[in-house]
Order: sequence, then C-alpha cells, then structure tokens
Amino acid sequence: MSESTVGSGAKHAGLLHTIGQKIRAAFAAYQRRQTLHELAALDNHILQDIGVDRAELNATINQEADR
Repeated sequence: MSESTVGSGAKHAGLLHTIGQKIRAAFAAYQRRQTLHELAALDNHILQDIGVDRAELNATINQEADR
C-alpha cells in the first residue's frame, strides 16, 4: 500500500467523522425545535405545573429562530 493510499484513508475517515458530527447536530437541533413546539402548545397552567415560564419559552423559541 502506498503512502498516498494511507493518507487518503485518513482523509476519508476525517470527512466521515465531520459528516457524522453535522448529522448529529442537525438531528439535535430538530429535536430541540420539536420539544419547544410541543411545549408551546401547552396551556399556561400546565407549563406552570412543570416549572416552565411562557416568557422564557418564547425567548428560547426566538433564540432558536435566530440561529
């Protein structure tokens, strides 16, 4: 096996690692948006029961939208 082939394999592994990180980050962002959407659908009384303030929830939603 030549040096260029070994180096190429390392580059491919690094590329696959980077792609995997991007996919995980995108999925985590999707899950955050889904959770915020589900919490936003709850009424204020239920949010108070679980210790979530509507104003904080709205601020978080706005912050996510700015990303």
